[in-house]
Amino acid sequence: MILQPAVGGKGRGIAVLGAPPQMPGGAARDSWNALIVADLHISPGAYHSEAEQQRALMDIPAIVQKHGVEQIIILGDLFQMVAYPGYPELYLDVIDKLVACNVPIIAIGGNHDRQWFDLYKNDWIARAHGLLSIYSEVMLELHNTCASEGVDPSELQRAYLTHDGGNGQWITPKQRESFVMGLRSCNGIRPTDLLVCGHVHWQEDYMSTNNSAIVGCLTANRHYGVLRTSNATGNTTPKFQLSLLQHS
Repeated sequence: MILQPAVGGKGRGIAVLGAPPQMPGGAARDSWNALIVADLHISPGAYHSEAEQQRALMDIPAIVQKHGVEQIIILGDLFQMVAYPGYPELYLDVIDKLVACNVPIIAIGGNHDRQWFDLYKNDWIARAHGLLSIYSEVMLELHNTCASEGVDPSELQRAYLTHDGGNGQWITPKQRESFVMGLRSCNGIRPTDLLVCGHVHWQEDYMSTNNSAIVGCLTANRHYGVLRTSNATGNTTPKFQLSLLQHS
């Protein structure tokens, strides 16, 4: 059950993604999960030391194996290209390390790298041999084609994933929740939809109050998220579930 671009789902920097939860032969899938990481800031002289950057890249395949994830979603600022745009060989080496996990990868642009994606993304995508897709902001729509027959599509939950919604401004600890609520209101996200963002560098869980969360920085804090959906017995409208975790 790998997320793929839906027909007509790309526009305004937003990509609508969906996948039928079926295995070969048409059997329903019991579950699907994806690793979400954010704010690695890979570049010489960036926020974090070279040792921390390399540790983060080593953490990713370990986390993939630990959770058996089927997809990697990078919530922006994989690279710190605003200050250090000129290291194409380093960027290709990072792509190679990610592709070695052998699962499809979605990379979302952040305020430190999205403006350079047009310059490098074709090389990165070619290097990844079909495993890498690059977007600015991503809305994921999950359609259960086995169990949702007759269900109004408008009732299906969506998950909206973004780095910063194009904001780009630094967010203080006191501003984090209002930042998240601003992302929800500006993009017309329904109360039942899940919002996941990065940018803040610290993990924050607002799931119980407004169905939102911030995935923290993998490089500095070893924070990450696992996004799941499962079909409970008799449940015709699958829901997204997000776990915020720390690698050790």
